[in-house]
Formats: sequence, structure tokens, C-alpha cells
Amino acid sequence: MQQLRLKDTVTVRGPNLLGRQSSITFSPIENIGWFWLNDDTHRPIPICATLVSGRTRRITLCLNGTRLEIYEHIGALAWTGLTGVAIRSDRFPPYYGRIGEFWHALQPHCQPVSGEAHWQTPHEAVHVTSDDGQRFIDFLPHTTGTPTLTAVISVDFPGLGRARQRYTLATADVERGFDTHTLGWPPHWYWVSRLAPRILWPHHRHINWPHDNDRQTMLQSILDHRFGDLLGTLSLLGDGSLIAGEVTSHCAGHRLDIQLVRRLSGTLRQL
Repeated sequence: MQQLRLKDTVTVRGPNLLGRQSSITFSPIENIGWFWLNDDTHRPIPICATLVSGRTRRITLCLNGTRLEIYEHIGALAWTGLTGVAIRSDRFPPYYGRIGEFWHALQPHCQPVSGEAHWQTPHEAVHVTSDDGQRFIDFLPHTTGTPTLTAVISVDFPGLGRARQRYTLATADVERGFDTHTLGWPPHWYWVSRLAPRILWPHHRHINWPHDNDRQTMLQSILDHRFGDLLGTLSLLGDGSLIAGEVTSHCAGHRLDIQLVRRLSGTLRQL
């Protein structure tokens, strides 16, 4: 994968998860990796798994009392090969229920540079499972050939059923993960979301609801969005590199994702 760099600074503005106007700024820096400008008085902080708080409904970075919410929709951008980025954001950045708007804003400002992306992989397989044993994530190290990441994702939702799909870092798979909105769940929140005043909740159109889609469309969108979220969480292992191997996610979510990156952190070797 070829590295990309920003040619200039890009700011994205829009309503955040709470419906209030917010902004996030992506700035080019010389270092390799992704960094957080969380305070005017501090140097850029390398973004890594140790910054993740205990929240499970979203990936939250936390340092010195400053928080950055929904990082899974930001960190996934590292899987385009984009590196040397420092982000400054309100606590809740603009929210679109997906990654796509950030990538569409950044893409015209990206340029390829010489050199391939750096890769790491764990020394051994890692397995994390839920307390009831019904959900799990496995990560197998990369062994031979060109470093890459593959993901096998399966889901099982009441009233929708089961689905399973394999993803790669091919452009089509990554763009589907970026462009698919989050699941509206539980379904009984549909009418609250639809009827809420837009000034308070402008995101009804940013959510995939079972009321508006057939079963197969919903299952496909759940898988695609889950792939994007997984990329965002795995980016926390970057340290200037991408992680190579195969991840299998069975009915898992942010809670197990966080456990996985914490288990993997500090166990990686360069390829």
C-alpha cells in the first residue's frame, strides 16, 4: 500500500452527535502516523490504544481531561495509506453515522509519496471472547507474502438473521466500509429519531433503520459498517504502521474491539 500525505490543512464542519455545530481539523506533519492535538500547550500526541477510555458504545480517546469521541470514524482513514496527520477536534466531531464524509473531504488534498506503508503483526494468535462465550474476535498473525489485512465478519440480529462476509483492503471493500451508515438499533427508537426536531437531532438520514430497508439490505449494511468500525479500532495499533493478519469477528462490537487492541498492544513485531 502506497503512503499518502496531506498537501494542506483540511477542516470539516457540521452537526455533531448531539446536534450542535462542531469541527475537526486534519493537518499535515512530518512524522509518520496519526497524532492528536488535544491541547494548545502540548506537542502532538501519538494516537494509540493506551488513550482509549472504558466506554464501549463508541471509541473515545482521553488524555488530561480532554476527550475525543467516536474515534472509530476517524482512525479508519489510516487504512487508505494516509499518514503524517495531526487532528484537532471538538470533543464530539461532526457526525454522519459513517466515515465517508471525512474521506471525501480529505481525498482531494491527498498526494502519493515515495515509500510503502509500514506493517506490523503480532507474534502469536490472540483470542478475546465475551463473558457468555457467544461473541468473540480472533486475530491471526501475518506469515508469508505481501503484508495485508483480511477480516471475516459475522453478525446475528433478532428479526434479521445471520450473515457472514470476508473483507480485504481492496478499494471496493474499504469504500463500502466508509460509505455505509450505522445501524439504527434498537428499532423502537425509529419514531423518536424520525419525529425529533431537526435542530435537536439532524441525523435520522444518517442511520440505517430496519423500517426503511429489507432484511438482506440491512444485513449487508451491518456487515459493511462493522468492517469500517473494525478498521477504525485497529488503527489504534498503528505506531506509524498498519497491522497485518486476519481478524475474525463473530457478533462482536466495540467492547471486544477494545479488548483486542489492548491485548495486541505491545506484542507486535515489524514486518
